[in-house]
Amino acid sequence: MAISPSAAILTTSYKLFATGLNSQQNQIGSAISMSPSESRTIIDSFAIGSNPPDVPVELIAGIVTGRTLSMHAVALYTTEVMDNFKTDAQSFIASLSDQNTPFSVQESIQNPTTGKTKTRTYSGCFLQDFRSSRDIANTDIRELSDVTIRYQSVTATNYQ
Repeated sequence: MAISPSAAILTTSYKLFATGLNSQQNQIGSAISMSPSESRTIIDSFAIGSNPPDVPVELIAGIVTGRTLSMHAVALYTTEVMDNFKTDAQSFIASLSDQNTPFSVQESIQNPTTGKTKTRTYSGCFLQDFRSSRDIANTDIRELSDVTIRYQSVTATNYQ
């Protein structure tokens, strides 16, 4: 099916939040794109005398692990990072070990025709790795590239 010129395109945004001193969620950054990933071990269970003998009689699902978010680029608002993590943004970014407070990532998808938004919130997030970081000149922004974030859980809402 071809998209007509009048077809509505969904709008997606990715924002990073931290709980501030006022116990409210404050935006500390944003991302251009995001790819979530999860994995789990599946164990084949076999029975003696089953027919055919090489086909498992049951698949046993293991614990979900490896919950990660891959992002090409992340912009962190250094003042917000300092206010919410009680550290300066340079050391927060320079060393992953300085981040001991989790943050959350919110993915919002808006349907422009209906105006309704669907969200997914990834909680308990920690920076796992990034390729490089740099300050954006004359701004309050620190950019990280090729970022991997580990998350603890995800919740979702339907279009509301």
